[in-house]
Amino acid sequence: MVDTLTKGYAEIGWAGLVMVAMIWYFYYQTKCQSKRDEKHDKMQKEERDFSRGIVTHELKDLANASLKNAELNNIGNEILKNHSKLTETFSVKMIESLAIVAERLNGGTEGTKAIAKLKELKKEKK
Repeated sequence: MVDTLTKGYAEIGWAGLVMVAMIWYFYYQTKCQSKRDEKHDKMQKEERDFSRGIVTHELKDLANASLKNAELNNIGNEILKNHSKLTETFSVKMIESLAIVAERLNGGTEGTKAIAKLKELKKEKK
């Protein structure tokens, strides 16, 4: 009778040992698979972050370039406005100067004509 009890325990022991080995095997396989999944997820996340980073940085650079371009355009417009004012002032002064030169070439201005007449009158009185 003791033999049969021992034999039953031996079978139970082997079955328990196989069961523990199977549990350990499934636990080990699950752990390895989760590590592989984590590694794969990490690689995918890095790729997504890299792609998003490129797009984000490109958009930021584009926005900064657009702002700088708008700023430079405003500065250019101000320079053109100032240049236009200076050109207009120069044109007016140049026309006035040419008018004075033309008058002198055509016999002088009224003031110079009056001075010339006074000089002639002085000469006649002497």
